[in-house]
Amino acid sequence: MWLFFGCQRRTMDLYHEEKEMMTSRGVLDKVFLALSREPSVPKTYVQDLLIQEAAAVYHKMVVEGGHFYVCGDCTMAQDVHQTLQRILMEQGNMTQGQAEGIMHSLKRDMPQGEVDS
Repeated sequence: MWLFFGCQRRTMDLYHEEKEMMTSRGVLDKVFLALSREPSVPKTYVQDLLIQEAAAVYHKMVVEGGHFYVCGDCTMAQDVHQTLQRILMEQGNMTQGQAEGIMHSLKRDMPQGEVDS
């Protein structure tokens, strides 16, 4: 399981210890941290990290049949949705319609009890 986590500054990373513990216990294989307002690093959003890992994200979503969960405000969730659709199109050589179909399937096939954004 991979976790893409974004916050404005490193000091706002409220789950730092929990993420380290989950990584050390093997619950998380990788953790990516996007910092959008940290003075010492370029502005980075979760979408940017997804693009950097596009081939692996595609493989996990399509080849391995993985799931993707998004927590955050509606604007961010829509930006992530668009980025995932772009990854499907570019990495899978898909049309926009095909990528939209996969995105729709991911929402439709969500495990019971989960909240749809």
